[in-house]
Amino acid sequence: MNALDPQTRSLLAAEYVLGTLQGPARRRFDRWLQDSEALQRDVAQWEAHLHQVMTRSLQPVTPPDAIRQRIMARIGAQGALSSGGIMSSARTTTPGGRRRRQRRMGGLAAAAAVMLAVIAFFLPERVHQPEPPVVAEPTPSPIQPLKELAIADGARRWTVGLRDGQPVIAAAEGLQPPPPNTDYELWWIGDGAPVSLGVLPHSGARPVTVPAEAAGLDTGALAISREPEGGAPEGTPGEVLEVFPLES
Repeated sequence: MNALDPQTRSLLAAEYVLGTLQGPARRRFDRWLQDSEALQRDVAQWEAHLHQVMTRSLQPVTPPDAIRQRIMARIGAQGALSSGGIMSSARTTTPGGRRRRQRRMGGLAAAAAVMLAVIAFFLPERVHQPEPPVVAEPTPSPIQPLKELAIADGARRWTVGLRDGQPVIAAAEGLQPPPPNTDYELWWIGDGAPVSLGVLPHSGARPVTVPAEAAGLDTGALAISREPEGGAPEGTPGEVLEVFPLES
């Protein structure tokens, strides 16, 4: 079977289920169907879909016998009812009768095509598609606070602590943003040069990478400086606003 795009494959499966795929095309489709799991799925989808549409949209009605006879006669099946089958009826039909039968079958095919167009509006993909699973966001572990940091008379506050044993810095709720084109940067001060712990967050929490000697954030001191937006360009503190000793 040549590769078919999904839309063409689905439409062929629909015609197959409706019975409008006839002759060599239907026999070829039967051969494809034996070897293609994708086609088998499409056919099964259309069979289930057609059943759903018909049972959902139509109430079954038993026609009176007279109407049933007229319907069967108009689609060329009257001969089958009286002489043992459609094929035997076809063998005894006159040339004029064959032309009438061909016109009737053409009308039946047209009606089936209209039905296919209507049902195609309700493609199987639209029927009873399972809702995507709702993936719950994992709840972050609580922060074990180690130090409260505040500047500007307490208007801007952060908490330094541990989450699952890893250092984090969390902004207070409703934190006022820094002045335009500036940021606040956090530093750890030990025996040597100050070490940047990154720009302080404007909201939420973020991990902090600290030197090995400050792994528990229980030695040295923390400091907050005012820097150009993005942090200290030279890697050293600018205007230091507050220093917070850490207890050892």
